[in-house]
Amino acid sequence: MDRFRQLTVASVEDLAMVIAQHQAIRDSIAGHDHMAAEACLQLHLRRIFSVLEQAQALFPHYFSESKP
Repeated sequence: MDRFRQLTVASVEDLAMVIAQHQAIRDSIAGHDHMAAEACLQLHLRRIFSVLEQAQALFPHYFSESKP
């Protein structure tokens, strides 16, 4: 996951959006708004599916099946 995160942040993901999402999650938690925190976290985590598709197109060799 760390390699994927570095890969996507560097070449696919909008870093400003990621930071804004993290801030929204943090602010919701700090404000004890658990429902908003959950909604923000779900939005943030679900975004990986669109980013994953872009990353697979750009770097298919990172996603090939490894053979033992």
